Amino acid sequence: MQKINELDNQDKKIISWFFVLLCIQYTVSPEITFLLNIALCIIVAYRKKKLYLNIIPGFSLLIVLFVYTLGITLIQALLGSSIFQNVIRDMFYMANGLIAILVGFFLNKLHYRDYQILNTFILGALYVVFGFWINLIQGNELSSIRSINNVETWRSSVGTGSLFVPLALVIIISGIVDAKHRLSKLVIIPATVLFIGEIVITFSRTSIILILILYLFLYKNKKHLLKRLVIILLIIVSVIWLLSYFRQFPLVDSVFEKFSNTLTETSSSDSFTSVANIQKNWRGFEVYSAKQQWLTSGTFNQIFGGGFGKLINVGYLSILVDPTSNGYIPVLHNGYYTLIIKSGFIGVLLYGLFYFWGILFGLRKNSRNNLSALYFSGCMLFMAIQTIFLNGLFKDSINLALIYLIGYWGNRALDNN
Repeated sequence: MQKINELDNQDKKIISWFFVLLCIQYTVSPEITFLLNIALCIIVAYRKKKLYLNIIPGFSLLIVLFVYTLGITLIQALLGSSIFQNVIRDMFYMANGLIAILVGFFLNKLHYRDYQILNTFILGALYVVFGFWINLIQGNELSSIRSINNVETWRSSVGTGSLFVPLALVIIISGIVDAKHRLSKLVIIPATVLFIGEIVITFSRTSIILILILYLFLYKNKKHLLKRLVIILLIIVSVIWLLSYFRQFPLVDSVFEKFSNTLTETSSSDSFTSVANIQKNWRGFEVYSAKQQWLTSGTFNQIFGGGFGKLINVGYLSILVDPTSNGYIPVLHNGYYTLIIKSGFIGVLLYGLFYFWGILFGLRKNSRNNLSALYFSGCMLFMAIQTIFLNGLFKDSINLALIYLIGYWGNRALDNN
């Protein structure tokens, strides 16, 4: 890796460990990744031999949320309404994000330069995307998808990609790594092509949102802000026009409908009387089911939640998510509604305050001397929005790369405060 030779032997070993962790996070189980994250935190903490209390802005709110939900779980257990296996699984989901934040925090405490961390991210994402394309080619998917005219069938054949790739792409195109410390063009150019290719072929809306938000926040000079706003607007208008112009092709029409339904597909206003409609609008049906369960759960559960292990009843169609399910699922695509079932209104409030405080902190501290605060704010804004469509901070490894950066830039912002 470029410029890593500036580090001492211990730091080289740790950042090499981190590089391996970035590469394997999508190929091993979330439990193994979790254990490797913990091991990395322990090693760095032992080396620093210091107790830290100031992690990132608002981190204490997440600790309160975890402890609070655990307390509710104990109360529910006394009432005989908790299953141990489900409780452990949910605790793991929530702890996963907290530990990932600590990994980023400790990386900052080792005083790596930003470009050393960011170049490591790009190389890790290159390894991941290379594996994506190899699997696609070896599986002969490229030849079979030519006849597909529906975006959902297309994605089931191609795959959904990862959020790691668009994150690395936006690091490249934003230019926050100065020319002196960038990776060689022999690496950057092929990486950019492969990254864009994966995002295009998987039709990932979440990836596009991530790129647009972080591209807007990752800049070195405020003079670039207006220019980037214009570029983003032009890209959005151009994509909408192209999709509209070629809508006569069934696949393009399917993609257009998918993007135009981005907000409405999470709506719970539908009556969901048709199985076909439920399948088409599954995320909205999840929200509808969770809302009905919350409204009929009683005042105590509405305010305080059902604790870790509380399942969400979505009926027999839960097999769409888990073929072995008996009508209940542990988490929804919408992380806010998952939290309101498990932690009640108080849990959602704590989680929302975490993002509100983090975004506000970043915007208030934004200056030429504390750009890390701005980068942190951008990551937090995306995660707050992403929680509507995916699981947010708490689940498996889908967001780990971004959460590492939240921990890294959040603590860097505090150090520069």
